[in-house]
Amino acid sequence: MVPLVISSSSMVLVNGFTIERGWEITRLDWNTGKNRTRIEFGHTNRGNGAYALLQLLENGDLLFNSVIGPYRIPLKE
Repeated sequence: MVPLVISSSSMVLVNGFTIERGWEITRLDWNTGKNRTRIEFGHTNRGNGAYALLQLLENGDLLFNSVIGPYRIPLKE
């Protein structure tokens, strides 16, 4: 997926896959590189973003466009 940069909080969100955890979205601190949030979907295609765009909604939730369709993910600081 195309990473999402949140300049107001110096964060970047990326979607990826690891053998250990499967599909996930990771929120990283832009300045330090530290992991701030990891949303794990497991090894199903539910977490496969298939090169779609991550979108931040006005209330701070994430609109995740996966291969099974779009869904909202609440993000908490």
